[in-house]
Amino acid sequence: MKNFKKYIVAMLVQLAIVASLQAQNLNFSQYYYTPFLTNPAMVAKDNALQLNFGFRQQQALSGQTFTTPMISAIVPFLQGKNSARRAAIGVSVISDQEGEFLVNQGGMLSLAYNIQVGQMGEYPLQLGFGAQGGFFSRRLDLNGLITNNQISNGVIDNTQGLGEDFEGNTTNTISFASGLYFHATDESGLPVFFLGVAGHNINEPTRSFLLNGSDNAVQQGLRLNAIAGYRILRTDNFSITPTVQVENLNETLLRAGSWFRYHLSAANVGVGVWYNTNGAATASLEYNRSSFFASFSYDLGLSDDNQAWQNGAPEIHLGIRKTLSSKKTRDRDGDGIPDKDDACPKLAGTAATNGCPDSDNDGVADKDDVCPNVAGLAKFKGCPDTDGDGIEDKNDECPQVAGIAKFKGCPDTDGDGIKDSEDACPQTPGPVATKGCPDSDGDGVLDKDDRCPQVAGLPAFKGCPDTDGDGIPDIDDACPDVAGTKALNGCAGISDAKKQRLKKITVDIQDKAFQYRRSEVNPAMYPLLDNMVEELKNHPNVVIKITGHTDHLGEEEFNKTLSLQRAQAVEKYLRDKGVKNKMIVRGEGETKPIAPNTTEAGRRKNRRVDVELDYGKE
Repeated sequence: MKNFKKYIVAMLVQLAIVASLQAQNLNFSQYYYTPFLTNPAMVAKDNALQLNFGFRQQQALSGQTFTTPMISAIVPFLQGKNSARRAAIGVSVISDQEGEFLVNQGGMLSLAYNIQVGQMGEYPLQLGFGAQGGFFSRRLDLNGLITNNQISNGVIDNTQGLGEDFEGNTTNTISFASGLYFHATDESGLPVFFLGVAGHNINEPTRSFLLNGSDNAVQQGLRLNAIAGYRILRTDNFSITPTVQVENLNETLLRAGSWFRYHLSAANVGVGVWYNTNGAATASLEYNRSSFFASFSYDLGLSDDNQAWQNGAPEIHLGIRKTLSSKKTRDRDGDGIPDKDDACPKLAGTAATNGCPDSDNDGVADKDDVCPNVAGLAKFKGCPDTDGDGIEDKNDECPQVAGIAKFKGCPDTDGDGIKDSEDACPQTPGPVATKGCPDSDGDGVLDKDDRCPQVAGLPAFKGCPDTDGDGIPDIDDACPDVAGTKALNGCAGISDAKKQRLKKITVDIQDKAFQYRRSEVNPAMYPLLDNMVEELKNHPNVVIKITGHTDHLGEEEFNKTLSLQRAQAVEKYLRDKGVKNKMIVRGEGETKPIAPNTTEAGRRKNRRVDVELDYGKE
């Protein structure tokens, strides 16, 4: 019976140990505040001295309450070129207590080192390496344990021993961890991107409270932990950063969710929500400033499987931190550039000129500036090119106007090879012989003085031609192909014989009557009108007066309109044949008959058009 009781007690002890190990596998839900339990490379992710306190409480598989306080300190060192520390050392002390019997206490020492491997937008991308060693002491408190050996006649006698054989109440283990951590953080220290992987219990330590420990030892297996996050949205006041964690010991745990942060001028408030494959959800609220932070989370079991051990688990983290500034460097001229990087350590200057003065602020240090008091260009050793034509002012004859090297910086606007100052026509290309002015028609009269720049002409007529040689330039000649007189605008006078012919034509036209109440030209009139067109071809100065008439039949107003339409019909015929002479058209209606309207013959004569020619002064 004694041996049986011994094994019962041993089984209870091992069950407590295994249960606590399984509970410990969850670590803290807010793993980003516990780098010692997540990834030792994270110890160097921030350029700040830190002192952090964490506390978590949850139910263990044994039914006991699992309480975990933790305190950590991180000290960065090895300053880089950008004033951020490349490395950090951290120490953490943790205590796990399950109910009244089992207490696990220990400490961890971490060392991490960062190197910059690239850029993620405007932020440097760092790769961190971390290593960690830990010492843990597990103590089994048997004071609360009662066995049959302590019970006599139904009375508990605490002076009696347990009656069981144990190796001792305490077992010690040493464990090692290492990790890699890619990360990029913004100017406020919040993550833009991170990706990390770590291994804990690399040496897979064992522990046992029993005398035959090798047979009953519990081995702590390798625990793998991977985390990742990426900020998918950032506005002036708001950001969203989804994250994921995968952890594996006896089984794989996946936790996924996101941070939602509201950014104030000197702080930010974050709300986080995650779900893990144990069927539990975590909600978190945090407040972050550059000098301190506070965060609270709560786990809520969502399935029957985890109601007993991951339900109603509160967790809190508090911390203070101090961002480290760059170490003091010698700067004798006080220009903010360390002497070791200052090309002129005794003269205050600018970063753009490597610490050397630049009096004219042109980006060229005075020591290299040929024109130190006038802003200029580096390619001209600090001397100006005011007009931006690529010729420095001291060699530019026209420093205020962009020009070309051929003319020492002076312009040739029309590109004719003559600089504007010597070009009589600077906006229009022309030959040297005419001082840059064009003569498009080659008549010896420059376009600017030529009334007819596209047609070769005579200087006497300002570059215009006189085709008929009548002394009147074509541009002013109404009959440019027929020699005429100035009185007739360059047209020839009409001979008496031609006038007689025209007179006969007009009389004959008068005899060609229009149909009753119609305005169309009588086809019998066509040959007469065609002859008139031919006779007047070279006499555009002759004015043609066309008057329409009707008989007395119909209303007077109707006849007035009809007579005008008859005159217009004759005008249109002449225009269609190319006559450009001035024409005067009117309608007299029935008011001017040339025959009695009492007979059909008389009325037919009155349905007429009279054509009168005005030859003007010849």
